[in-house]
Amino acid sequence: FMMVTPGKGLAFQRRRTSGGLSTHTSGGSGTAPYWVKLTRRGQTVTAYSSTNGTTWRTVGEDTLATSGTVLVGLAVGSHVARTAANATFSNVAVR
Repeated sequence: FMMVTPGKGLAFQRRRTSGGLSTHTSGGSGTAPYWVKLTRRGQTVTAYSSTNGTTWRTVGEDTLATSGTVLVGLAVGSHVARTAANATFSNVAVR
């Protein structure tokens, strides 16, 4: 997960193993709109952030226990109990 949050900035969050504990790497301060990107080469996943979609800064990299099909998607959450959140995504690509 490479995320942009209104209160906690940018973060790379992942589980190294299925059902394992979540690992967090701060990407520093920032609020939407922001560009985020994940790349996968074999089992290595790298997270990036950008203010313009052209110049990318590496937030973190990790080796994840993946095999076979990997599902991708977009998510939004409020991090506040019983509070809905809305987001607009643009320029989305899966390659």
